[in-house]
Amino acid sequence: MASTLSTNALLERKGKRMALVVTKGFRDILIIGDQSRKELFKLELKHDENLFEEVVEADERVVLHRDDYQDDCQWPMVDSVSLEKMEIWQPLDTTALKTDLQKLYNKGIRSLAVLLLFSYIYPVHEMQVEKVAREVGFEHISLSSQVLPMIKAVSRGFTGGFLSLTDANLVLGRLLPEYFPKVFGEDRNQPLDYEACKGGFIALQREINAYMVKEGYPEKTLEEIALGFINVANETMCRPIRSLTQVARTGVSDTGSNILDPVPAFERHQKITSP
Repeated sequence: MASTLSTNALLERKGKRMALVVTKGFRDILIIGDQSRKELFKLELKHDENLFEEVVEADERVVLHRDDYQDDCQWPMVDSVSLEKMEIWQPLDTTALKTDLQKLYNKGIRSLAVLLLFSYIYPVHEMQVEKVAREVGFEHISLSSQVLPMIKAVSRGFTGGFLSLTDANLVLGRLLPEYFPKVFGEDRNQPLDYEACKGGFIALQREINAYMVKEGYPEKTLEEIALGFINVANETMCRPIRSLTQVARTGVSDTGSNILDPVPAFERHQKITSP
């Protein structure tokens, strides 16, 4: 039910008013996208309407250090979550950010999506943005580094799609990326991304556990969430198969209707029993 409501709200654009926080200089990154076209040869292109109505540029910049041509780096360096060296060209200006976010809050916006460059391996600045936003009073804040910690900002900004059974099995250790076909990515040659899948389920776990705590139930582990995801998916797929099997055997579905006969079952019964 929750997924149905959220999907309808998304399609009908009836969700909460939302703003986007991006690295300074990249305010149009999700508008430009990756230049992909649904219809390659169509001259007149119509892009989907953006979900965000305002954009705030966060004054920050982090880049990946390259040993092959940056031997004498002048910028402060830190380790990323992948243990790669990151150069901090511009620490996050929290003062300016707070001023900009306050303006959004005064306009009635209460939801934020945060998309900073290289946040998939260095999420510190996004976490700082969240802290400032909470102080201002924002209620719903989505960090790209938590929702989908994967390479390429545009993909993170578009959230990368829905979780699948493959993702759940990967998180549970039932699939090993090295033995799975490398058919992912733009060139269809990348392996399964365990960290991206795990990040998606962590976001789902956070949402579910917030409800569990509110209702007084014990929290679920990541493995329990992934296993429950599989159980729900299996039941969803098996239900129509059972219905079709029953109809093929008896001609009548669970609701008493007969897909092989347009006359409802109760009317057919009346015809048979009536004098």
